[in-house]
Amino acid sequence: MLDPPKIAIITILEVLRLCSSNPKSGREGVAKVLGLKTATLVNALSTAVHNEIRFNRMKKRSNRHITGRNISVARLASSGKLFNIAVRRAKAHELRENSNQDWLDTWDITTKTRIGSLLLSMLIETARIPEHYSDPETGGRVQRMVPAFSHGYELSQGRKFGILTAHSALRELFKNDSIVGVINARHLPMLVPPRPWLTYNSGGYLSQDEPCMRIKDNAEQLRYLKKASNDDRLYTLLAGLDSLGLTKWSINRPVFDAVRKVWNSGKALGKIPAHSFETPEPAKPEDFETSDRARVKYRMEMQEWNNSRASQHSERCDCNYKVEIARAFLNYPMYFPHNMDFRGRAYPIPPHFNHLGNDLCRGLLVFHEGRALGERGLYWLKIHLANLFGKDKLSHDERLGFVEANMHNIMASADNPVPDSLVDGSAHAAQPWWLEAEDVWQALAACIELTAAVRSAEPTAYVSRLHIHQDGTCNGLQHYAAMGRDKKGAFEVNLMPSDRPQDVYAGVLNGVVRLIDEDARRGVAEAVALQGKLTRKIVKQTVMTNVYGVTLMGAKEQIGARLREVKDENGQHVFDLVAVSRTALYVAKKIFESLGEMFTQAQQIQNWLNESARRIAKSMPEPALESWKRMILDAKESQAKFRSALRDAKDNSRVLDNETILEIRPDLGPGAQRRKRLNALATKPMTTVVWTTPLGLTVVQPYRKLSKRCVATSLQSIAVNDVNMPSPVNSQKQKTAFPPNYVHSLDASHMTLSAIECKKAGLVFASVHDSYWTHACDVDRMNDIIRDQFVQLHRRPIMADLKAEFEDRYKDHLMPVVGWEYVAKSNFVDGGKLKLNKARVTKKTERAQKEKDVEMELALRHLEACGEAEAEGDAAVLEHRERKQAAAVEDERIQRAAEDLSASLEVLNLREVTLIDPKADLA
Repeated sequence: MLDPPKIAIITILEVLRLCSSNPKSGREGVAKVLGLKTATLVNALSTAVHNEIRFNRMKKRSNRHITGRNISVARLASSGKLFNIAVRRAKAHELRENSNQDWLDTWDITTKTRIGSLLLSMLIETARIPEHYSDPETGGRVQRMVPAFSHGYELSQGRKFGILTAHSALRELFKNDSIVGVINARHLPMLVPPRPWLTYNSGGYLSQDEPCMRIKDNAEQLRYLKKASNDDRLYTLLAGLDSLGLTKWSINRPVFDAVRKVWNSGKALGKIPAHSFETPEPAKPEDFETSDRARVKYRMEMQEWNNSRASQHSERCDCNYKVEIARAFLNYPMYFPHNMDFRGRAYPIPPHFNHLGNDLCRGLLVFHEGRALGERGLYWLKIHLANLFGKDKLSHDERLGFVEANMHNIMASADNPVPDSLVDGSAHAAQPWWLEAEDVWQALAACIELTAAVRSAEPTAYVSRLHIHQDGTCNGLQHYAAMGRDKKGAFEVNLMPSDRPQDVYAGVLNGVVRLIDEDARRGVAEAVALQGKLTRKIVKQTVMTNVYGVTLMGAKEQIGARLREVKDENGQHVFDLVAVSRTALYVAKKIFESLGEMFTQAQQIQNWLNESARRIAKSMPEPALESWKRMILDAKESQAKFRSALRDAKDNSRVLDNETILEIRPDLGPGAQRRKRLNALATKPMTTVVWTTPLGLTVVQPYRKLSKRCVATSLQSIAVNDVNMPSPVNSQKQKTAFPPNYVHSLDASHMTLSAIECKKAGLVFASVHDSYWTHACDVDRMNDIIRDQFVQLHRRPIMADLKAEFEDRYKDHLMPVVGWEYVAKSNFVDGGKLKLNKARVTKKTERAQKEKDVEMELALRHLEACGEAEAEGDAAVLEHRERKQAAAVEDERIQRAAEDLSASLEVLNLREVTLIDPKADLA
């Protein structure tokens, strides 16, 4: 076990790390708190302590051979020998044979929660921080020690959460002081090559054994992952993770110097937030008490202001992390070990500083290995710089012209990136040219690299270490177009030859503008307000995320944020804060409509994936379905017997005794609630959507309605997810998440195949999902590999394979017919009828509707007796007549449908889902 001082240090560092990187804002119009949920902290503390215990056990003399073996395997990976499948298979078999992981014990959820809670409560009781205040008597500054953390509660969506809040003085330290000392080494890059992934849980850091997949509350996925690893189906996928982890990085010193100068100045520049939040708080309107609109607008402005303040604090702390980690690794090479999510997408394990981070991270990083540019390398370096300034939709010649025309600006940016006048607060200081780029720090790095190359004796011989990017055009739509063999969609996303790159976002924007113009001519208020104000930036995020399952409400939030950024020549917001939500919803609907027009085939495939996932998630094996039927029948029969017994007892003026009641209704006896919960759980859909990627990874969607367990601790009662309890699936989430997850799994497969081939070709390779990086001189070779692997991937019958897998995996599953209730006299076999479920209404509403119907019926008969002409004059009576006729038609349709459905159709076979013909082009 651990010594008390070490446990105390782990507790302090972990709480400081989480509090400094995850501030949380409160509600509108209320004093803000920056805190974390107690449950999050408790879980993080227990995990950190548990990992340290494991590490200490591994360091024991009896386990020292493990570290030595890990280092030797890592050296073997660095030599490239492990990319031979035969060698990798032999080493993996040897590792499994000699694996002894007795030191990898596990803690149950109750133990983890109580240990973490105990440590947190001790920290709250003992941690103190100096606070300065004015003495009311002397007026001088006095120091006192106050608690550094406070524990409280916060209400959110009707639920109460425990919150840990750091003192304001401590939060200020997070924004300015060096905090690299609070970062656990397991969250930092490696100085040596990472251990290769030979099996599902032996790779990454040398001294830490964790699964290669990021798994949270999904034990089912871990079982599938272990089975795939033991069946030797993960070699290609794990080799891809190794190739990414072996890329060697360094800090870009000139860019770091510029970043440090801006950081130390405390000014907001280049997306580095200012030291303090200087936006004034919105003024409370004079008519706040009398005007509802003024009150609503003020509260929304306060919420926006508080969110901006919390966001600025968060960004400042995050930037502090990145600057300090870069400073620590300034003179050292580094490696980023990789793992993956449940879909197979690769991510660097160090969370705070890596090439998947923001523009600042990417600008600070360069490849450790340099390579001579050559003619094509110089060409691609210029193209890369133009792309960073948003010129990526121009032809290559136009981009080269842009760079040549701005060569003086490029050199000036490289020579003096951050003039002293800019950070000293001079009122008329000129902005450097590189700040006009979309990705400013990467643009500065490109300016410095291009300037150094041009000024060298031989530019083509200049050794460059800068990473050059090749990005996909809305990569999800590219996969949909390839799966559907959609030539029109393929052209829009640059899968077809063209003189210049197609801009899918501009295409959608043009469609949206056309639809809005049509509505404006009809006088639609939102359309009139949007005339001439829509830009590519407003629609881009929604177009990008539509293929990944963004909902209409999610798109509304995205567009609303972009509309609030639109300002007039006076710097005032064009769209009112109160009305922007309605306008954003209108634009979101138009974007979805425009996308449906442009990518019809993609929409059809997405619909098929949605429907397949819906049926799977609502299905159950036949025994479970029979149990569900029996439970319904038993419940109805016992209720009917109970009602009959109550009537008999009432007629005979007697009272039913308890024994008789329990004999008729055993579900009311002791343990009834527990049995009811277990029966309900046994008959709920438990089937999650599972499929296999082209690389052999079995993907299990983790969306379930997890059971909660309340753990009583010394700090508070904490509700935690109990992953060991069976939980029904979240059918809606399974349905909506399947199309984007499936496309992500294809995207991950393509990236992994490209990474392996680039490694075999001797290229230095990195990727950010659908953005591929290498040296400038190797871009042409990487492009050939990327395209070849994409073609090889989609030569497979991907959709047909998926359908065949579903038919085989779920062949014994049946789905109850949605919207119909089977009402049987005795059992489901002897017969019965299907009737449409109707919306529930209260008895009062039903009685009022019946009275209204009777009155209308009497009035109708009276008017018909007086003559048809008089009847036609009463609009209410006509409306009643039409409604009655429509109801009769609907009743007839329902009865007809019920008669057509045989008893065998009480369930629906999952295989009755038609597959889109992938060879049919929708030109």
